[in-house]
Amino acid sequence: MKKPQVRFRVRPNEQPRALGVQALSRLGEGAYGYCLECGEEIPERRLRALPFAIQCKDCEEALEVAEERVGDRLLLVGSHVER
Repeated sequence: MKKPQVRFRVRPNEQPRALGVQALSRLGEGAYGYCLECGEEIPERRLRALPFAIQCKDCEEALEVAEERVGDRLLLVGSHVER
């Protein structure tokens, strides 16, 4: 059985420290361990791997796909404008 890969990506405008501060803030609010997007509980396994996680895996992946689509559109628009 193949082990699932754990991906870690830091967004250019978010440093790991800022994510940690946000996770700690959510802990104080009683929201730590719950996805910021869908409100579902983040699995313990994910929190052990990424204690500063603020989204479940599904929502994080959906956000990545959306960001890639926006990036692709910007590239297309940019290449169209340059011609």
